[in-house]
Amino acid sequence: MTRNSTGAASNVGNRQTCIHAHFRSRTKQHLLLAVALLISALPGAQASGNAIKAQGWQNICKVTGYLQKIPGLAKQQIADEGKAATNARIAALALSAYAASSLEGDKRLAIQAVTEKILADAHSAYTSVLSYSEAAITAAATTAELAGRGIEVVETLAEAISGATGYCLMAEGDAGQADKFARLPGCNNANRDHPKHGDKISTTDLTSTGFAALNNQDVKASSTGAATCVLFQAASQNAAKLFQADKTVGMAGGMLVVGTGTPTLNLATAQQITTNGKNDRSTLLKAAHADAYAVNSRRPKLTAATPQAAAEQATTDPETKAKLAKILKRQGVVAGDGPAQAEASRIYTDLFGSTGEKMSEIWATVMQTRVTGSKDKTEETATIESIMTENQLQQVLDYYKHQMATKLKATEAQLTKAEATCKSAVKTPETICNDIGENKTKCGETEGCHFVDTNEKEKKCTLTKEAAEKAAAKQETGKDGKKEDKCSDKKKEGECTGNCKWDGKECKDSSILVSKQFALSVVSAAFAALLF
Repeated sequence: MTRNSTGAASNVGNRQTCIHAHFRSRTKQHLLLAVALLISALPGAQASGNAIKAQGWQNICKVTGYLQKIPGLAKQQIADEGKAATNARIAALALSAYAASSLEGDKRLAIQAVTEKILADAHSAYTSVLSYSEAAITAAATTAELAGRGIEVVETLAEAISGATGYCLMAEGDAGQADKFARLPGCNNANRDHPKHGDKISTTDLTSTGFAALNNQDVKASSTGAATCVLFQAASQNAAKLFQADKTVGMAGGMLVVGTGTPTLNLATAQQITTNGKNDRSTLLKAAHADAYAVNSRRPKLTAATPQAAAEQATTDPETKAKLAKILKRQGVVAGDGPAQAEASRIYTDLFGSTGEKMSEIWATVMQTRVTGSKDKTEETATIESIMTENQLQQVLDYYKHQMATKLKATEAQLTKAEATCKSAVKTPETICNDIGENKTKCGETEGCHFVDTNEKEKKCTLTKEAAEKAAAKQETGKDGKKEDKCSDKKKEGECTGNCKWDGKECKDSSILVSKQFALSVVSAAFAALLF
């Protein structure tokens, strides 16, 4: 998925360059040709159209500057959000490796809740980037095209018409001819060629309704000596005129509105770019504005600049505590929503603090935890901090999953053996004799048994009278009704033998310990399997 995001980001930049070059070359050729033909047709004619005020071409250049930021900004947004999603994935793997190697019980379940939230955030970011990539490519195309059209008009007018009696751009202060294009303030190559996106465009310059620099300003120069532009003569059916009919014409991609009858020169009206808050893509100007605004106002799904930031953001999110409550119910730790929420709140606060503020301390511990599985030799360990790549962390997690599965299998075998032992241990002395059947020899050799020919089949081998009395005495219970507990009577580890096992503090029935160990192993394996 990261590869897709990177490819999409690259397409934005490539398409921007191609479109910019195409429209710049094509528009410039057409305008130069038109100017040349018009001038050649009027070898001795006095230009009578009005030039464009300095404010007019300066505002067009200003808007093209905004537009040229958009492709780079969109590209950077895709790269940043893709990186944030990767950081989240790494954070989840690091926490999972830490939990698998070092935690048990409530703490492990709490870390599981955090990793579930991190992975949900990562998935959301990846999905958002993939969806946004198409919109970003479209935005790069429309904004680059409009910028190219705008800047080419200004550049052509500045370069193609030069002289005391023929020019179309007024200088600063609207006194005389503007300078060559390369020296026009705010329009020259240094300011406009492949600009870095930097910060976003100011929300006062680019609003939901339009561009502040385009607001129906009258940019027809009216000062003395301003009637110097042959292009903007009043329309008439004359071979010497550029405009042959009285109509409104949009130049510079619609940013400059020319009324050919009088003529008039105005910049576009910002309020006309969108209608009632809805995007209108009926013209290039409107489509480019809608796309530029969407990119400039976009908020990413995830902003994690580092894996630690991803972990901290997920921990402080209230959804994490809710996930912990669901895990507690799912694991059978508690039953019911109320008790699960209360227990989740207790566990969360104990480990993370009331608002998750302790994750920064936990993360420091995580980074210094040594784990196995990332090296070629099993006995080699490494700190999590030294293996913060998806591949290495996944190797560590796979190692611990395998270890858990192996332990689970061994525990299952132990439990099966213990159950068989228990079943054998609960046989009554009479059953032991009866199980011998009609083997008189074996019956006579078994302590406490004797053979009675007259007894019914399967009970010919039965307890002797003396053995039956001893067995009855052993099974006799005390006044408190409790059955004899052979293991608990053994107070020292050395005495804890047979079907008993020392648990570190006291002697217990081995079947109980095996069952407990089995249950813990099941939880451990289920935890690892649930995550990855």
